[in-house]
Amino acid sequence: MKHRTAERIVTWALVATAACSGDHATGPSAPTCSSALASQVTLAIGAYASIDPASDGGCVAFPANASVDSAEYLLVAQSAAGTFGRSSPFQLRAATVTAAAMPPAPRGDAPSSPRATATRFDGMLRALGRAHASGAASGRRTAPAAAPRALVASAPPVVGSLRTFAVCAALDCTKFKRVGARARVVGAHVAIYIDTLAPAGGLDSAHLDTLRQVFDTLLYPLDTATFGSVSDLDANGVVIALMTPVVNALVTKTACGSSGFIAGFFFPGDLDLSASPDSSNHGEVFYSIVADPTATLSCAHTSGEVDSIAPGTFVHELQHMINYAQHVVLRAGSPEDGWLDEGLSKYAEEIAGRKYLALTPPDNGTFSLYAFNNVDDAYKYLGATGASPLLIEFDQGTLAEVGASWLFTRY
Repeated sequence: MKHRTAERIVTWALVATAACSGDHATGPSAPTCSSALASQVTLAIGAYASIDPASDGGCVAFPANASVDSAEYLLVAQSAAGTFGRSSPFQLRAATVTAAAMPPAPRGDAPSSPRATATRFDGMLRALGRAHASGAASGRRTAPAAAPRALVASAPPVVGSLRTFAVCAALDCTKFKRVGARARVVGAHVAIYIDTLAPAGGLDSAHLDTLRQVFDTLLYPLDTATFGSVSDLDANGVVIALMTPVVNALVTKTACGSSGFIAGFFFPGDLDLSASPDSSNHGEVFYSIVADPTATLSCAHTSGEVDSIAPGTFVHELQHMINYAQHVVLRAGSPEDGWLDEGLSKYAEEIAGRKYLALTPPDNGTFSLYAFNNVDDAYKYLGATGASPLLIEFDQGTLAEVGASWLFTRY
């Protein structure tokens, strides 16, 4: 159906004109187009071409239509700057029709949202991943000179064992806090640690074992089968899920009420073996909030709430971990572009939720827990597409842009 629509679009109207474009609405104008100056563009039905004004002067000509049918060309102005927020006005002129210069659509400030803080934090972490890329790519070959680390383990952790972790303790991860945590449940792929200073009223052993089963038997296999294997820098055979009050405290109680909280994250610096142990755990770690029903740390989170949001957060952040490991650690390349990395993580949430729709009978409630935010973000984007560029960079992502990332990735 999509191909048929495209073919009809380019056969509806006759076009035999030359077009000029410029980078600025004011100042020196583009040279007058003529058949001598124009670059000839001939396209088959359904075909496309990229036109660079820097190489052809912004002057192109389309051949007259020799068919009894008409032809129509769709022209899309695109910035390839790759820099968030950069825009420029442009002019489109034709031999017979002149269009007024169109100013770029302003990028509107997103209203306060219960997930705004988490979205900005996620974008900041992707930017930090780029800062750690060189060390992470070379770290497997070169031990850190300043503070060589002892391997934490060469086998899965033992239930009940204690370990110390360095945890990001500020929204820009310029401060870290060392915490002690105990391994409460250990599975084939995931080990769940609980901070020894977690408030009372947290997840009991039964809830933790249920989480371990979901992580181990559904989410980990799904993410690794879809996006690739994760690294194992600490040689313990598992991804660690650390539930710590440090994550809760990233957002104050006041801010939590207006712009939301951070449910969990993957810190790229953990895969940088050249980083100091004061700011890197040199292994695969997923961080999560703990239950805090009496709001001693930030806003209140019951054990039931943590139990319901942890799986979606885990499958999202595990994709980020796999993506970074595959691009940087295992292949010594550059991190994935931010918009695509985020789009893939949102897609991971969707396909995890769809597993519950495949049950008999379908579990629509659990599916909604995974998919609702994706749909909500998509509506925000579709409601103002001109104000939401498809770039997510440091501290700049909006929920509408996340929605655009998800839609672009899945389609």
